[in-house]
Amino acid sequence: MVHPRSFAFDIDNLGQQVRLFGYSRFAQPIVITQDPLLVRG
Repeated sequence: MVHPRSFAFDIDNLGQQVRLFGYSRFAQPIVITQDPLLVRG
C-alpha cells in the first residue's frame, strides 16, 4: 500500500527531475498526455 506522504514525495522527485531535464524531449510527452486540450489545439 502506498502512503500519501511517500506518493507526494515521488511526485516532487519527478518534478525536480523534469526541471533538471529542462523540459526536454523526455518530459514533453508526459505534459501532452496530461492535457488533452493541448493535443486538440
